[in-house]
Amino acid sequence: AGIKLSQAYRQQHGVDTITAIPANVFGPGDDFGVEDSHVIAALMVKMHQAKLLQNDHVDVWGSGAPRREFIYVGDVADAAIFLMNHYSSPVPINLGSGSDASIREIAELIKDVVGYSGELRFDPKKPDGMPLKSLDSTELFALGWQPQVPLRLGLEKTYQWYLENVRWAFPAKAGSLWRRIMRQNKNLAPVLVDPLCPPDVLVGLLPPCPDRPFADDSLVRVRLAGKGDGARRRRERPILG
Repeated sequence: AGIKLSQAYRQQHGVDTITAIPANVFGPGDDFGVEDSHVIAALMVKMHQAKLLQNDHVDVWGSGAPRREFIYVGDVADAAIFLMNHYSSPVPINLGSGSDASIREIAELIKDVVGYSGELRFDPKKPDGMPLKSLDSTELFALGWQPQVPLRLGLEKTYQWYLENVRWAFPAKAGSLWRRIMRQNKNLAPVLVDPLCPPDVLVGLLPPCPDRPFADDSLVRVRLAGKGDGARRRRERPILG
């Protein structure tokens, strides 16, 4: 629908609109939610949590053989600006990185970036999806544009952003489990009760950088404490520490 709308504006009103079709985009600001995240964000979260919990393996759907093309979000923005200045046609143009990788290769890269030492267990009984999803970006490259962020560097930037911005959450279990996590990860902030999560979920906060102590002013304020209409506003409520 967007492609046709762009072409219609160009045909009927002479508006110089263009349409770019990107490969799978990833990077800072990605959706790391359990339900909606795509493959890179989903694997990053799974391996990060497995690292914290010291799980000996992470399950990965499928055989790992399908190949996908990914492009870093900063490269997408750069290419979009480039195309607005150097491309004018009703024909959509592909916006890709020019290379693809197997899901297994992606998972191994993420494992290395996250620093997870456990095993990746691929389950060939789960669906693989299409064997290959990639774009022919020859026309874009011929115009003079090239991606600047290789896959490995993009994953590192994404994980760093995740550490600095995204809270992690696990089902609330025995307090001994959380004390063990806190003992083994001295750089974590106290675990907090987050009223925006279900009551059986505990939410922890990661430090701005794994190599720096967690600053007091980085703690997220808990806006509501307690349940029901009588819930009162208060500040942080560390339940472990």
